Amino acid sequence: MSVALPGGRLERVESGDPDSLELQLSPQRVPVVRTTNFDSMDRDLPLGAELRASCLEGVDAFFGLESDWRDLARRARTGIPFLSWEWVSEWARLFWDDQLITVVVHHGSRPVAIAPFCRGPSLPAPGVRSENLQLLGPRWGWNLLEMGSLLIDQAHASDALAATVEYLWQRTEWDWIEVMAFGDDIDAWQQALRRARVNVRTSVESVSEVPVMRLDESWEALRSRLRRNVKESIRRSYNAPRRDGVEYSYREHRTVTGLEAVLDDFFRLHRARAEASSGPSHADHFVRPSAQLFLRRVSRRMAEAGLLSISVCEARGSAVAVHVNFEMDGWLYLYYSGFDPGWSHYSVMTYTKTRAIKSAIDRHLESVNFSPGVDQAKRRWDVTMMPMQRFSIVLHRRPSRARFALYRLLRKASLWLRPARWTNALPELLSRYRRLSGVPHRGVRPVLRCGRWRGS
Repeated sequence: MSVALPGGRLERVESGDPDSLELQLSPQRVPVVRTTNFDSMDRDLPLGAELRASCLEGVDAFFGLESDWRDLARRARTGIPFLSWEWVSEWARLFWDDQLITVVVHHGSRPVAIAPFCRGPSLPAPGVRSENLQLLGPRWGWNLLEMGSLLIDQAHASDALAATVEYLWQRTEWDWIEVMAFGDDIDAWQQALRRARVNVRTSVESVSEVPVMRLDESWEALRSRLRRNVKESIRRSYNAPRRDGVEYSYREHRTVTGLEAVLDDFFRLHRARAEASSGPSHADHFVRPSAQLFLRRVSRRMAEAGLLSISVCEARGSAVAVHVNFEMDGWLYLYYSGFDPGWSHYSVMTYTKTRAIKSAIDRHLESVNFSPGVDQAKRRWDVTMMPMQRFSIVLHRRPSRARFALYRLLRKASLWLRPARWTNALPELLSRYRRLSGVPHRGVRPVLRCGRWRGS
């Protein structure tokens, strides 16, 4: 079978498996349709490399990609634990089903891109049906999978992404596809979408930054790069408890033995941090039982692979701070944490994070990823900001654009109508009223407490 396209011919490759569809794109030098809406684009780049795309459906077929995934991960060296086989295979077992669609792009005999897509939910409107995909979905789980992206060889990044997009819309006219990209992958997506012979537009859902820091050969060398207030904060986290006769005990848990007890402490302290009435507000990302189950299972897999490092700070016989970390490709990834609010005046999290970074230097790791999102606790380190975007690729056709617009409208409405939004907004509205009216008050901070609010 051979199909002529504007940029070449799409040919079926006989694979011997009647349930497998493999297509090979043989490009030609022809003008590219100007379809995407990224800013400041040169839109006349031809698709350069000859690639072969194939599709696998279902979780069982995805598990058959283990050797290809591990080989590509070794070459890509992303430093992102969420792209390790241990993480993504456990994610597949718990959250994916037979609706999974995995696109594999080969250059010759080697895979250069593997993209698992989860079918997104249809629109909750009668008579309106949408076809959409979520990369490494489901979408609600993206708080757990903080930096999810497709696994790709950077040497073929833009061509492989273009082949992925073309192949998906060759099989089915999806209304839109939701993806996440960070660092160099953002530029690769821009190049891919201006090369791809598919009439699409992009809609950026969110833009954020990821603080990363290069490590020096010694703690003294790294410390010399830090600002004076950071050095003072670190010194205070060591000296303040000592003045009160408190001795910290710091350790790093890396093994399966005793892991359940450490995670019990983490969930307890993470919840306590979220419920604290003082300091910055934090969400409890593990309130769902499925989220806790997933972290327990994936932590065991990561520990078995030597990718887990949980920092535990103990005082007076119990854990007062726990920070879940991962180590991959020379990177220390600082995942979620929790601490006892009663120890916040000792800057217990500053102490715990400092000890984790010191340990990473001693073990000759190269860099630290502080995880997406920027706050003062991260910004004060000598960090460099790496961009990250979540965006949707929408088929540039009136019905698809209308369905996507309705989807975004319904999502925004559901967020606006959540009781938690109004629960958190009420104290702020009262506080503003009191300030304007001159009524004396002690200050109110919006904090959600099981459907109630209280002042700080």
